[in-house]
Amino acid sequence: ERDGKNLKTGDDPKHSRHSAIDELLSDPCFFPINTHGGLLCFGAPWEVPAMYNVVEAVKQLRGQAEGRQIPDCRRALVFGNGGVLSASAVAILARS
Repeated sequence: ERDGKNLKTGDDPKHSRHSAIDELLSDPCFFPINTHGGLLCFGAPWEVPAMYNVVEAVKQLRGQAEGRQIPDCRRALVFGNGGVLSASAVAILARS
């Protein structure tokens, strides 16, 4: 670092694009993740973790996620992994 600028990127640390992204991602209503607490709280069984994510997404979209509801939730992205060296899937759900 020299003269307040990062020598690798040339970014001013006070106004870098990374600080803007960090600021957006720190707002839980901008990009909420694991609103149901994550799979660790479910014991992470091998075959069903993605269904817990789907159930949470549907609850959010219906406005039924009491105590953790995201205001005006319109879309949800759900990722599921079937285990080591197996298939993965992504679903994008939306309300109309």
